[in-house]
Amino acid sequence: MNFAQEAAKLEQAKLSEQKVMDNPLQEFEVTLKSYGLEPNHIDVTGYGTFKRIPSNVGGKRSKDSGWYWLEQAGDTMFACYGDWHVGDNNYWQSSNAKRLSPDERKALDERIARTKALHQQHLEQLRDKAAEKAATLLNQLEDANTKHQYLRDKGASVYKGVKTDGKFLYIPVYIQNQIRSYQKIDAKGNKQFLYESETKGGYFWIAGTTSTDIYLAEGYSTGDTVHRATGASVLVCFNASNMYEVLLHFRTIDKDTPVTIAADNDHHNNDKKCGNTGLIYAEKCVEDFAGVRMHYPENIKGTDFNDMEQELGLSQVKRVLNSYVPRFDILPVHDMDIKPTDWLIKNILPNVNLGLLYGASGHMKSFLVFDMALSIAAGIDWHGNKVKEPKSVLYICGEGFSAITKRYKAWVHAKQITEKLPFFMTNKAVHFLDEGQRFDVLSDLTYFMAQNGQKEYPALIIIDTLNRNFGDGDENSTQDMTNFVAGCDELHHKTGSMIFIVHHSGKGELATARGSSALRASLDVEYQVTMKNIEEFEAGIQPANIELKCTKMKDAEAPKSMLFEHESVNIPNVFDEDGEPVSSVVLHPISSQKVNSSEIRNLIDQDVAFNAKAKNNKTDFALLAIKDALINTAAGMLGKSNQKAGVFVQVPIDDVTTRYRAICEREKLDMSSMRKLKSRAIDSLVDMKFIDALGSNTHYVISNKEVIKKINQIIDERFN
Repeated sequence: MNFAQEAAKLEQAKLSEQKVMDNPLQEFEVTLKSYGLEPNHIDVTGYGTFKRIPSNVGGKRSKDSGWYWLEQAGDTMFACYGDWHVGDNNYWQSSNAKRLSPDERKALDERIARTKALHQQHLEQLRDKAAEKAATLLNQLEDANTKHQYLRDKGASVYKGVKTDGKFLYIPVYIQNQIRSYQKIDAKGNKQFLYESETKGGYFWIAGTTSTDIYLAEGYSTGDTVHRATGASVLVCFNASNMYEVLLHFRTIDKDTPVTIAADNDHHNNDKKCGNTGLIYAEKCVEDFAGVRMHYPENIKGTDFNDMEQELGLSQVKRVLNSYVPRFDILPVHDMDIKPTDWLIKNILPNVNLGLLYGASGHMKSFLVFDMALSIAAGIDWHGNKVKEPKSVLYICGEGFSAITKRYKAWVHAKQITEKLPFFMTNKAVHFLDEGQRFDVLSDLTYFMAQNGQKEYPALIIIDTLNRNFGDGDENSTQDMTNFVAGCDELHHKTGSMIFIVHHSGKGELATARGSSALRASLDVEYQVTMKNIEEFEAGIQPANIELKCTKMKDAEAPKSMLFEHESVNIPNVFDEDGEPVSSVVLHPISSQKVNSSEIRNLIDQDVAFNAKAKNNKTDFALLAIKDALINTAAGMLGKSNQKAGVFVQVPIDDVTTRYRAICEREKLDMSSMRKLKSRAIDSLVDMKFIDALGSNTHYVISNKEVIKKINQIIDERFN
């Protein structure tokens, strides 16, 4: 990617939004030409005086269908402009209004609002007069016949309502079953709507004869060809953009009947600014409305189905219109190839659109994401999971700015990395609900990549945290969260980067991420971070025991949970004001053996009698109760005999069960449920190697060194 060119384009777009032009007349002329109008010069007409000008809107050239009025207010100007064929109204205001004081701007806005209201009233009056004129004239004219030169040249028929004055054809324009205008066609096919009439959403109806199907076509002769080829009803819409308006109204009346667009193929405009308007608007109809399909002529010199009839015959038109065009591709799965997952970190982080890592405050979730990000930037495997090659990473930092440098220095020192990594960060949060800030961060990123010789956007963009980068909105609002996700999607589509969000867990509920469920529904991958021993860690009793658990993996198998511990790493040659080394945290995975030892020590240190959390959770209570029963039964049995636990201890199952029951009854728990939970608790103790696998119906066997140590400690305290 040429980042220099991209940066220039974005900067130009930004400047065009911010730029204040000193010549409002010139600025308005540029606006009109951008729309497709062709003014020779600009006059300040004042409100109410419509100036007619040539138009080429949508590639349809007309000598006077364009119009505008232009009003002046001091040094500023405002206007309205459009094309009578299209039937729209576009309001404009000169950019120098940005220089006005707040009070001046308020006064101008109020004046513009009043003028808009007057303009709408004026337009309605003009259109009503034009509609009355159209109905009167059409009522006076004779019915047309096929002798008219235009109809003879097109091979077209005459339908009810089409009139003639001997020179022109008059096609009525209906809106909501009322005549609002007409289209006048001369012998050469030049077309003109009634001056100042309403045409937006207008149509002419050709009733079906042998089919109940409904088609939409642009022009009269095209509609005639479609009708003769199909026997179907046809809504003649007069131009491409109006097909959308006609269909919009039709769907308010009939939501279910299938509709086919017989589109013009304006291939001669493919390389022009307006583009292939026939296909553009037809495709928009297909995209925005259910039950709509489209056909269009191909491989002809002309553009529409009447041209195809003239060139290739009506049979070819029938073949195209009767062909089936599916809206969806339905494919045989057997013949489909499997696309391998593209991984940033194999089996952990797929290269997808959107991911999330969440956890409670203080559970070191940012350290885990940081560890992943730097492994990707360095191109080194992430704790046994392959990273193919170094890729750049952008860290959108919403909090803890000062700590990022320390984390980076500590991490590269711990990993013995000396080269400069393609790891970049912002110096402040980006509010993703703010379109302007999204534009700015993309512009700044593009410029930065160009200045630093990068050839592609970062593979990974991290947003830490969602809350700090959300903007002015409510995380619990479905609409606001949907807009936030849309902002992330926009950044992904423009950069190709995976967007990875760091987020907080729900209040009082560690199992889910905070806020609207619209977020999770949009994710490709999700992880939960939990410090298993947060209370002990905060009390300084134990080192951190951090679990990374995959809670969603959309298109691959979820990896097994991983456990990490933290290490404090001194940063070389960096000292605080007291001369003490500055340090930061680096995470390391805990080995399976160490995991078991840590879990067992943690379990041993918890006393069922004083654990308030366990009393509110019967599963946790059962685990602590059976643990206490095992240790105290073994200690009591050996202590009474003046013995110590050796390499292993055999503890009678019945004695342990009796003690377990006593603990449960002391807390007035229902024994029917606690018996079932006891069995699960025993299985958990076997899994963590607290006790040996069950090989006897009469005794539990304990050989774990940590448990043996605890048993002997109790014997010393009670019996010696």
